[in-house]
Amino acid sequence: MEGRSSIVALALPNHSSGSEAYGTVWTMLLKIREALRQRDEQYKLKNVIELDGAVFGRRRTGNQAEVLVAVESKDWVDKNGRKKSKAGFAKVLVANETKKEAQAFVNQAIVKDSLVNTDGSPSLINLENVDIDFQIVAGSQEVIDRWLPWVHKFISNAKTWLNGTHHGVDSKYLAQYLAEYTFRFNRRHDPDSLKSFTGARRVRAGFMIFMKRVAISLYSALRALRTKNGTVDAYYATDRLSI
Repeated sequence: MEGRSSIVALALPNHSSGSEAYGTVWTMLLKIREALRQRDEQYKLKNVIELDGAVFGRRRTGNQAEVLVAVESKDWVDKNGRKKSKAGFAKVLVANETKKEAQAFVNQAIVKDSLVNTDGSPSLINLENVDIDFQIVAGSQEVIDRWLPWVHKFISNAKTWLNGTHHGVDSKYLAQYLAEYTFRFNRRHDPDSLKSFTGARRVRAGFMIFMKRVAISLYSALRALRTKNGTVDAYYATDRLSI
């Protein structure tokens, strides 16, 4: 999962070798994303945090899920002495925006007594163990940009990534895909740390070489599956393996 290029994991039709190969790669990718999710469970957000809920997917298709998102907001001063803010680490939980779910998320993801900024949602303004401050957003972009800029940018960029890179995902796998996005987001300023979850450098290098070979083999198999009319007898899946 290093570098900026991607190889598409292709879903092949009902040909035994192709289907089995794709299933193996897809399962491996899912396990990798689950490992990323577990890795990021080891830390908590602290100091000032923006908290909000979002809906991923489309209701009309029945493929929709609610997500709770928390992002640290950090103040800093540039070389000209101007005060600015930036996003720190982020945490996500695929769960309904209820007080019970939000409280469980806060307890698991945020250090006690941290300051949490949120909107006027009844599910979020009375949470315990943190210092809550809220403003009514009411769809105002001006208020969002001033009060909850980083959590909304995270949500917007995550949706763009899911729809652009993966062309949408099944809601039952949303947690694993968001785990990958969050893992990358939290290490955006330190690309080398993206490799940390795989363990030793040799293991990581060997794993990536293997995955490249699998992806190339799948691509070659796809090109070989053509009909008499010369069209590809397969369809592209929504999953990608970054290498």
